[in-house]
Amino acid sequence: AGRHPDWAVVRPRRRSLRRGSRAAPRPSHPAGGRRIRRWAAQLRLLEHGHPGRGVQQGVLGGPLRLGEEPLGEPRAPLGGAGAPSPTQVPGPIEDYRRAVSAIEEASGFAEGARILGVHYEGPFVNSAQCGALRTKFFRAFSNTKVLDELPTIKRFGAKHMMTLAPEAEGGIALISALINRGWIVSVGHTKADFSVLDEALAAGAHHMTHFMNAMPPLHHRSPGPVGWGLLHDEVTCDVIADGVHLERRTLQLLMKLKGRDRLILISDAIAAAGLGDGVYNIWNESISVKDGRTSNQRGNIAGSVISMLDAMKLMRNLGVEEVDLARISSLNAARLLGIDSDCGSIEEGKRADQPLVESNV
Repeated sequence: AGRHPDWAVVRPRRRSLRRGSRAAPRPSHPAGGRRIRRWAAQLRLLEHGHPGRGVQQGVLGGPLRLGEEPLGEPRAPLGGAGAPSPTQVPGPIEDYRRAVSAIEEASGFAEGARILGVHYEGPFVNSAQCGALRTKFFRAFSNTKVLDELPTIKRFGAKHMMTLAPEAEGGIALISALINRGWIVSVGHTKADFSVLDEALAAGAHHMTHFMNAMPPLHHRSPGPVGWGLLHDEVTCDVIADGVHLERRTLQLLMKLKGRDRLILISDAIAAAGLGDGVYNIWNESISVKDGRTSNQRGNIAGSVISMLDAMKLMRNLGVEEVDLARISSLNAARLLGIDSDCGSIEEGKRADQPLVESNV
């Protein structure tokens, strides 16, 4: 496949489609050796921020590059192409409330991305697979009162998602409680064995968060969560396609094993995305960025600095066909969230949130 080093969003289109059903990206007229592709909006399941703005800082705030003044004026959050599900990491309840309040406020912006809901990455996860999450804010599930403390978006149709470890205390009961409340449940930050994961699947958890990251590696005598996720066709997985969290050939392998219908691209972007190398204050800790790789003070990777468009470019460069790229960047996520009748592909009657992407022919 040809390389696409300089894809760029030209502009989004937002209106209802009335005729001309097509699920694949549509070409437009090439100009000057370039072409324009119209894509269904990317559904961004896991995103902690975008350039200069962080979810946990209240979305309208932003990170500070250490030693500098705050960045700019508040603006519409998580702007650009696609529909985000702003993602929170474990933190104080006050941070959750502030973030959800800002998300609700931001949902009223006429410009910018359509906000789908909120994604809680934790706090009911395994401390042994914490990744960049702060273990002091991890919690155990004892009863539904614990869930009542988590702020939710009151807007009708807002989606709520949680990444959890089923082996954590009360994990299976937590899955059932969340499913009963209409939440989407994903398995992540886990080291659960097959028996526990089978229980989680039976309880309603059929997705895995940033697959292969924050879980034990696949071993021929201990397949663990990775082996379980590969074995079950009814389980979908999202992957961070930045070439850092997963080596490129691993991404090719996952595309081959899970297929175009069971893989979902995510960015896992943090508020330092797009700002270049430096040290940033995010989640009340110093996170460094160098050559596209993030690192916290414990030496762990702490999210990515890519956009969904970057993830799509990487997968295209690995040989993924555009029709399959449309599925893994939009349609599969829409199906997971139960909104594929409304968005996720370019079809008659669906929302026409369509970024126009410029690329080489």
